[in-house]
Amino acid sequence: MTATDAVPESDVTAIVQALAAKIRAKYVIKGADADHIAAAVEAKLETGAYVNLTGDELASALTNDLRTVNGDKHLSVTYSPLQTAVEEKPTQKQFYNDDGHEVDKDGNLIPDEPPSDDAGYLMFVEHVKNQGTGLVGLEVLPGNIGYINLSMFAPKNLSTPVFQMAMTHLQHTRGLIIDVRNNTGGDDSGELISYFLTDRVHYKTIYWRVQDINQKWFTNPNVPGPRYNTNKPEDEPTRRPVYVLTGPETFSSAEAFTFFMKDLQLAQTVGGTTAGGGNPCGFFRIGHDHFTASISIGRSYSPKTGKGWEKVGVAADISCPAKEAKEMAHLLLLKHVQEDLKAIEKLSRAQNILLRHEVAAKKAFVKKVTTQTEVSTSADGGKTTRTTTKTEYKPVAE
Repeated sequence: MTATDAVPESDVTAIVQALAAKIRAKYVIKGADADHIAAAVEAKLETGAYVNLTGDELASALTNDLRTVNGDKHLSVTYSPLQTAVEEKPTQKQFYNDDGHEVDKDGNLIPDEPPSDDAGYLMFVEHVKNQGTGLVGLEVLPGNIGYINLSMFAPKNLSTPVFQMAMTHLQHTRGLIIDVRNNTGGDDSGELISYFLTDRVHYKTIYWRVQDINQKWFTNPNVPGPRYNTNKPEDEPTRRPVYVLTGPETFSSAEAFTFFMKDLQLAQTVGGTTAGGGNPCGFFRIGHDHFTASISIGRSYSPKTGKGWEKVGVAADISCPAKEAKEMAHLLLLKHVQEDLKAIEKLSRAQNILLRHEVAAKKAFVKKVTTQTEVSTSADGGKTTRTTTKTEYKPVAE
Protein backbone atom coordinates (compact mmCIF):
# COMPACT_ATOMS: atom_id res chain seq x y z
CA MET A 1 0.00 0.00 0.00
CA THR A 2 1.43 3.39 -1.01
CA ALA A 3 0.79 6.72 0.69
CA THR A 4 -1.82 7.65 -1.93
CA ASP A 5 -3.70 4.34 -1.91
CA ALA A 6 -6.92 3.87 0.03
CA VAL A 7 -6.61 1.54 3.00
CA PRO A 8 -8.37 -1.78 2.15
CA GLU A 9 -11.73 -2.07 3.88
CA SER A 10 -10.72 -5.28 5.63
CA ASP A 11 -7.66 -3.49 7.08
CA VAL A 12 -9.82 -0.56 8.19
CA THR A 13 -12.07 -2.91 10.13
CA ALA A 14 -9.08 -4.58 11.79
CA ILE A 15 -7.52 -1.24 12.69
CA VAL A 16 -10.68 0.21 14.26
CA GLN A 17 -11.51 -2.98 16.15
CA ALA A 18 -7.95 -3.19 17.53
CA LEU A 19 -8.05 0.51 18.47
CA ALA A 20 -11.34 0.12 20.35
CA ALA A 21 -10.03 -2.92 22.20
CA LYS A 22 -6.81 -1.13 23.25
CA ILE A 23 -8.77 1.85 24.53
CA ARG A 24 -11.04 -0.30 26.67
CA ALA A 25 -8.04 -2.16 28.06
CA LYS A 26 -5.58 0.73 28.53
CA TYR A 27 -7.31 4.11 28.76
CA VAL A 28 -6.62 5.85 32.09
CA ILE A 29 -10.31 6.27 32.97
CA LYS A 30 -11.72 2.79 32.70
CA GLY A 31 -15.43 2.15 32.44
CA ALA A 32 -17.72 4.76 30.94
CA ASP A 33 -15.05 7.08 29.47
CA ALA A 34 -13.11 4.26 27.85
CA ASP A 35 -16.31 2.67 26.53
CA HIS A 36 -17.63 5.95 25.11
CA ILE A 37 -14.39 6.68 23.27
CA ALA A 38 -14.18 3.17 21.85
CA ALA A 39 -17.87 3.19 20.90
CA ALA A 40 -17.45 6.49 19.03
CA VAL A 41 -15.01 5.02 16.48
CA GLU A 42 -16.94 1.75 16.27
CA ALA A 43 -20.10 3.66 15.39
CA LYS A 44 -18.28 5.61 12.68
CA LEU A 45 -16.96 2.32 11.28
CA GLU A 46 -20.50 1.00 10.97
CA THR A 47 -21.56 4.06 8.94
CA GLY A 48 -18.73 3.56 6.47
CA ALA A 49 -17.06 6.85 7.41
CA TYR A 50 -13.58 5.35 7.19
CA VAL A 51 -13.90 3.75 3.75
CA ASN A 52 -11.81 4.97 0.77
CA LEU A 53 -9.37 6.95 2.90
CA THR A 54 -5.59 6.98 2.51
CA GLY A 55 -3.43 6.07 5.50
CA ASP A 56 -2.91 9.69 6.50
CA GLU A 57 -6.60 10.50 6.05
CA LEU A 58 -7.69 7.51 8.12
CA ALA A 59 -5.26 8.40 10.93
CA SER A 60 -6.51 11.99 10.93
CA ALA A 61 -10.18 10.95 10.96
CA LEU A 62 -9.64 8.50 13.82
CA THR A 63 -7.71 11.10 15.83
CA ASN A 64 -10.50 13.65 15.48
CA ASP A 65 -13.16 11.13 16.47
CA LEU A 66 -11.20 9.92 19.49
CA ARG A 67 -10.84 13.46 20.84
CA THR A 68 -14.46 14.39 20.23
CA VAL A 69 -15.69 12.44 23.26
CA ASN A 70 -13.72 14.09 26.07
CA GLY A 71 -11.07 16.30 24.48
CA ASP A 72 -8.07 14.21 25.55
CA LYS A 73 -5.24 15.53 23.34
CA HIS A 74 -2.99 12.55 24.01
CA LEU A 75 -5.39 10.35 22.04
CA SER A 76 -4.25 10.01 18.44
CA VAL A 77 -3.53 7.63 15.58
CA THR A 78 -0.40 7.84 13.44
CA TYR A 79 0.23 6.35 10.01
CA SER A 80 3.89 5.78 9.07
CA PRO A 81 4.50 3.94 5.78
CA LEU A 82 8.26 3.82 6.44
CA GLN A 83 8.14 2.56 10.02
CA THR A 84 6.79 -0.76 11.21
CA ALA A 85 4.75 -0.61 14.41
CA VAL A 86 6.03 -2.99 17.07
CA GLU A 87 3.56 -5.27 18.81
CA GLU A 88 3.53 -4.68 22.54
CA LYS A 89 4.59 -7.33 24.97
CA PRO A 90 2.03 -8.76 27.39
CA THR A 91 1.48 -6.37 30.29
CA GLN A 92 3.26 -7.42 33.45
CA LYS A 93 2.51 -6.27 36.97
CA GLN A 94 4.92 -3.48 37.95
CA PHE A 95 6.04 -2.68 41.49
CA TYR A 96 7.56 0.52 42.89
CA ASN A 97 9.33 1.19 46.18
CA ASP A 98 8.73 4.24 48.39
CA ASP A 99 11.34 6.18 46.40
CA GLY A 100 9.38 5.73 43.17
CA HIS A 101 11.86 3.31 41.58
CA GLU A 102 10.59 0.26 39.73
CA VAL A 103 11.42 -3.00 41.48
CA ASP A 104 10.69 -6.67 40.89
CA LYS A 105 8.32 -8.67 43.10
CA ASP A 106 11.21 -9.31 45.53
CA GLY A 107 12.02 -5.61 45.89
CA ASN A 108 15.15 -5.59 43.72
CA LEU A 109 15.73 -2.44 41.65
CA ILE A 110 15.08 -2.71 37.91
CA PRO A 111 17.47 -0.61 35.75
CA ASP A 112 15.78 2.53 34.43
CA GLU A 113 16.40 1.69 30.78
CA PRO A 114 13.49 1.28 28.35
CA PRO A 115 13.72 -1.90 26.28
CA SER A 116 14.96 -1.37 22.72
CA ASP A 117 11.91 -3.16 21.30
CA ASP A 118 9.34 -1.05 23.16
CA ALA A 119 6.97 0.54 20.62
CA GLY A 120 6.61 3.84 22.45
CA TYR A 121 10.33 4.14 23.05
CA LEU A 122 11.12 3.51 19.38
CA MET A 123 8.68 6.24 18.30
CA PHE A 124 10.25 8.63 20.79
CA VAL A 125 13.75 7.81 19.48
CA GLU A 126 12.61 8.74 15.96
CA HIS A 127 11.15 11.98 17.30
CA VAL A 128 14.43 12.81 19.06
CA LYS A 129 16.41 12.22 15.86
CA ASN A 130 14.42 15.02 14.25
CA GLN A 131 14.82 17.50 17.13
CA GLY A 132 18.19 16.64 18.66
CA THR A 133 18.48 17.46 22.36
CA GLY A 134 15.63 19.97 22.33
CA LEU A 135 17.87 22.94 23.16
CA VAL A 136 17.20 25.53 20.44
CA GLY A 137 18.27 28.69 22.23
CA LEU A 138 20.80 29.67 24.90
CA GLU A 139 21.93 33.25 25.47
CA VAL A 140 22.47 36.05 27.93
CA LEU A 141 20.07 38.91 27.23
CA PRO A 142 20.81 42.59 27.98
CA GLY A 143 20.84 43.23 31.71
CA ASN A 144 22.57 39.89 32.38
CA ILE A 145 19.34 37.89 32.03
CA GLY A 146 19.69 34.21 31.11
CA TYR A 147 17.51 32.66 28.40
CA ILE A 148 16.90 28.97 27.57
CA ASN A 149 14.62 27.84 24.73
CA LEU A 150 13.53 24.19 24.72
CA SER A 151 11.51 22.55 21.92
CA MET A 152 11.24 19.21 23.77
CA PHE A 153 12.46 17.29 26.81
CA ALA A 154 14.88 14.69 25.50
CA PRO A 155 15.62 11.34 27.21
CA LYS A 156 17.70 11.70 30.37
CA ASN A 157 20.94 10.45 28.79
CA LEU A 158 20.75 13.37 26.34
CA SER A 159 19.17 16.08 28.49
CA THR A 160 21.43 15.71 31.56
CA PRO A 161 24.64 17.01 29.90
CA VAL A 162 22.66 19.69 28.05
CA PHE A 163 21.13 21.06 31.27
CA GLN A 164 24.53 20.91 32.96
CA MET A 165 26.10 22.96 30.15
CA ALA A 166 23.24 25.47 30.07
CA MET A 167 23.12 26.05 33.81
CA THR A 168 26.91 26.41 33.95
CA HIS A 169 26.79 29.02 31.18
CA LEU A 170 24.03 31.00 32.96
CA GLN A 171 25.09 30.53 36.57
CA HIS A 172 26.07 34.19 37.12
CA THR A 173 23.01 35.82 35.54
CA ARG A 174 20.64 37.99 37.58
CA GLY A 175 17.46 36.30 36.39
CA LEU A 176 16.35 33.49 34.10
CA ILE A 177 13.78 32.91 31.36
CA ILE A 178 12.90 29.35 30.28
CA ASP A 179 10.92 29.27 27.04
CA VAL A 180 8.62 26.28 26.47
CA ARG A 181 6.07 28.05 24.25
CA ASN A 182 6.75 25.66 21.35
CA ASN A 183 7.69 22.64 23.45
CA THR A 184 5.44 19.67 22.65
CA GLY A 185 6.69 17.42 25.44
CA GLY A 186 8.93 14.38 25.52
CA ASP A 187 10.53 12.77 28.55
CA ASP A 188 10.29 13.71 32.23
CA SER A 189 11.32 17.28 33.15
CA GLY A 190 12.35 16.54 36.75
CA GLU A 191 16.08 16.90 36.04
CA LEU A 192 15.68 20.56 35.06
CA ILE A 193 13.34 21.27 37.99
CA SER A 194 16.06 19.91 40.28
CA TYR A 195 18.34 22.88 39.47
CA PHE A 196 16.01 25.10 41.50
CA LEU A 197 15.86 22.94 44.64
CA THR A 198 18.39 21.75 47.18
CA ASP A 199 16.69 18.76 48.75
CA ARG A 200 15.23 15.62 47.24
CA VAL A 201 11.56 16.52 46.80
CA HIS A 202 8.54 14.37 45.95
CA TYR A 203 7.22 16.71 43.29
CA LYS A 204 4.91 14.55 41.16
CA THR A 205 2.71 11.47 41.35
CA ILE A 206 1.43 9.46 38.37
CA TYR A 207 -1.47 7.04 38.59
CA TRP A 208 -1.05 4.13 36.14
CA ARG A 209 -4.39 2.56 35.24
CA VAL A 210 -3.28 -0.94 34.11
CA GLN A 211 -1.02 -1.48 37.14
CA ASP A 212 -3.49 0.36 39.42
CA ILE A 213 -0.66 2.08 41.30
CA ASN A 214 0.47 5.60 42.20
CA GLN A 215 4.13 6.14 41.37
CA LYS A 216 6.09 8.86 43.18
CA TRP A 217 8.57 11.02 41.30
CA PHE A 218 11.44 12.84 43.04
CA THR A 219 13.86 15.62 42.12
CA ASN A 220 17.58 14.91 41.87
CA PRO A 221 19.56 16.27 44.86
CA ASN A 222 22.85 15.66 43.01
CA VAL A 223 22.56 17.53 39.71
CA PRO A 224 25.94 17.70 37.92
CA GLY A 225 25.81 21.44 37.19
CA PRO A 226 25.57 24.52 39.43
CA ARG A 227 22.14 25.04 40.99
CA TYR A 228 20.46 28.25 39.93
CA ASN A 229 18.48 28.65 43.16
CA THR A 230 17.80 26.71 46.33
CA ASN A 231 14.63 26.21 48.33
CA LYS A 232 16.30 26.90 51.69
CA PRO A 233 14.42 29.59 53.67
CA GLU A 234 17.67 31.34 54.57
CA ASP A 235 18.50 31.77 50.87
CA GLU A 236 15.21 33.52 50.01
CA PRO A 237 16.67 37.07 50.03
CA THR A 238 19.23 36.08 47.37
CA ARG A 239 16.94 33.84 45.29
CA ARG A 240 16.95 34.98 41.67
CA PRO A 241 13.69 35.46 39.76
CA VAL A 242 12.73 32.80 37.20
CA TYR A 243 10.04 33.07 34.52
CA VAL A 244 8.66 30.26 32.34
CA LEU A 245 7.16 31.27 28.98
CA THR A 246 4.03 29.38 27.90
CA GLY A 247 1.37 29.32 25.23
CA PRO A 248 -1.28 27.11 23.63
CA GLU A 249 1.42 24.97 21.96
CA THR A 250 3.00 24.09 25.32
CA PHE A 251 2.05 20.43 25.75
CA SER A 252 2.50 17.25 27.81
CA SER A 253 5.83 17.12 29.71
CA ALA A 254 6.43 20.82 28.93
CA GLU A 255 3.17 21.46 30.79
CA ALA A 256 4.38 19.22 33.60
CA PHE A 257 7.53 21.36 33.89
CA THR A 258 5.42 24.53 33.97
CA PHE A 259 2.86 23.10 36.39
CA PHE A 260 5.37 21.80 38.94
CA MET A 261 7.63 24.88 38.78
CA LYS A 262 4.51 26.84 39.80
CA ASP A 263 3.32 24.21 42.28
CA LEU A 264 6.69 24.31 44.07
CA GLN A 265 6.77 28.14 43.88
CA LEU A 266 10.03 28.08 41.93
CA ALA A 267 8.94 30.32 39.05
CA GLN A 268 6.22 32.53 37.64
CA THR A 269 4.73 31.93 34.21
CA VAL A 270 4.27 34.48 31.44
CA GLY A 271 2.19 34.10 28.27
CA GLY A 272 -0.91 32.02 27.60
CA THR A 273 -2.68 28.98 29.03
CA THR A 274 -1.10 25.69 27.98
CA ALA A 275 -2.76 22.96 25.87
CA GLY A 276 -4.14 20.79 28.68
CA GLY A 277 -2.46 17.42 28.12
CA GLY A 278 -1.92 15.98 31.58
CA ASN A 279 -2.31 12.26 30.89
CA PRO A 280 0.90 10.33 30.10
CA CYS A 281 0.46 8.13 27.06
CA GLY A 282 1.61 4.80 25.66
CA PHE A 283 1.98 3.80 22.00
CA PHE A 284 0.35 0.64 20.63
CA ARG A 285 0.19 -1.19 17.30
CA ILE A 286 -3.45 -1.38 16.17
CA GLY A 287 -4.12 -4.20 13.74
CA HIS A 288 -1.71 -3.03 11.04
CA ASP A 289 2.06 -2.74 10.66
CA HIS A 290 1.96 0.98 9.88
CA PHE A 291 -0.73 2.27 12.27
CA THR A 292 0.05 3.22 15.88
CA ALA A 293 -2.28 4.63 18.54
CA SER A 294 -1.33 7.00 21.32
CA ILE A 295 -3.53 6.22 24.34
CA SER A 296 -3.55 7.95 27.72
CA ILE A 297 -2.57 5.33 30.29
CA GLY A 298 -1.96 7.45 33.39
CA ARG A 299 -2.72 10.71 35.20
CA SER A 300 -0.16 13.20 36.54
CA TYR A 301 -0.99 15.23 39.63
CA SER A 302 0.45 17.25 42.48
CA PRO A 303 1.11 15.26 45.67
CA LYS A 304 0.25 18.43 47.61
CA THR A 305 -3.13 19.22 46.08
CA GLY A 306 -4.12 16.13 44.10
CA LYS A 307 -4.74 18.39 41.11
CA GLY A 308 -3.37 18.19 37.57
CA TRP A 309 -3.80 20.11 34.32
CA GLU A 310 -5.65 17.68 32.03
CA LYS A 311 -8.10 19.59 29.76
CA VAL A 312 -7.74 22.85 31.74
CA GLY A 313 -4.07 23.54 31.02
CA VAL A 314 -1.76 25.67 33.14
CA ALA A 315 -2.84 29.31 33.34
CA ALA A 316 -0.16 31.99 33.15
CA ASP A 317 0.56 34.10 36.23
CA ILE A 318 1.15 37.07 33.94
CA SER A 319 -1.15 36.81 30.93
CA CYS A 320 -0.16 38.23 27.55
CA PRO A 321 -0.09 37.02 23.92
CA ALA A 322 2.36 34.12 23.69
CA LYS A 323 4.37 35.86 20.96
CA GLU A 324 5.03 38.78 23.35
CA ALA A 325 5.91 36.67 26.40
CA LYS A 326 9.69 36.85 25.99
CA GLU A 327 9.74 40.64 25.81
CA MET A 328 7.32 40.86 28.76
CA ALA A 329 9.43 38.56 30.95
CA HIS A 330 12.62 40.36 29.96
CA LEU A 331 11.10 43.71 30.89
CA LEU A 332 9.91 42.38 34.25
CA LEU A 333 13.35 40.98 35.02
CA LEU A 334 15.08 44.22 34.02
CA LYS A 335 12.80 46.10 36.44
CA HIS A 336 13.65 43.57 39.15
CA VAL A 337 17.38 43.95 38.47
CA GLN A 338 17.03 47.75 38.50
CA GLU A 339 15.33 47.61 41.90
CA ASP A 340 18.12 45.36 43.18
CA LEU A 341 20.75 47.77 41.88
CA LYS A 342 18.96 50.70 43.51
CA ALA A 343 18.84 48.78 46.79
CA ILE A 344 22.55 48.02 46.49
CA GLU A 345 23.23 51.67 45.67
CA LYS A 346 21.23 52.82 48.71
CA LEU A 347 23.05 50.33 50.92
CA SER A 348 26.39 51.44 49.53
CA ARG A 349 25.46 55.10 50.08
CA ALA A 350 24.43 54.37 53.68
CA GLN A 351 27.65 52.47 54.30
CA ASN A 352 29.69 55.36 52.95
CA ILE A 353 27.88 57.84 55.21
CA LEU A 354 28.45 55.60 58.21
CA LEU A 355 32.10 55.20 57.28
CA ARG A 356 32.56 58.98 56.95
CA HIS A 357 31.00 59.51 60.38
CA GLU A 358 33.25 56.86 61.85
CA VAL A 359 36.36 58.42 60.34
CA ALA A 360 35.24 61.88 61.43
CA ALA A 361 34.61 60.61 64.93
CA LYS A 362 38.08 59.16 65.12
CA LYS A 363 39.57 62.47 63.96
CA ALA A 364 37.45 64.48 66.43
CA PHE A 365 38.59 62.60 69.49
CA VAL A 366 41.99 61.70 70.87
CA LYS A 367 42.60 58.51 72.73
CA LYS A 368 44.34 58.99 76.10
CA VAL A 369 45.62 56.10 78.16
CA THR A 370 46.82 56.68 81.75
CA THR A 371 48.45 54.16 84.04
CA GLN A 372 48.35 54.44 87.84
CA THR A 373 50.36 52.32 90.26
CA GLU A 374 49.42 51.98 93.94
CA VAL A 375 51.55 50.32 96.63
CA SER A 376 49.90 49.20 99.86
CA THR A 377 51.50 47.83 103.08
CA SER A 378 49.84 45.12 105.12
CA ALA A 379 49.85 44.86 108.93
CA ASP A 380 52.76 42.41 108.87
CA GLY A 381 54.87 44.72 106.75
CA GLY A 382 54.24 43.04 103.38
CA LYS A 383 53.82 45.23 100.32
CA THR A 384 51.30 44.79 97.47
CA THR A 385 51.53 46.60 94.14
CA ARG A 386 48.41 47.23 91.94
CA THR A 387 48.50 48.79 88.52
CA THR A 388 45.35 50.13 86.78
CA THR A 389 44.96 51.37 83.20
CA LYS A 390 42.41 53.98 82.21
CA THR A 391 41.40 54.74 78.62
CA GLU A 392 39.62 57.97 77.74
CA TYR A 393 38.52 59.72 74.54
CA LYS A 394 38.80 63.46 74.84
CA PRO A 395 37.71 66.03 72.25
CA VAL A 396 40.54 67.56 70.23
CA ALA A 397 41.16 71.08 71.43
CA GLU A 398 40.01 73.69 68.89
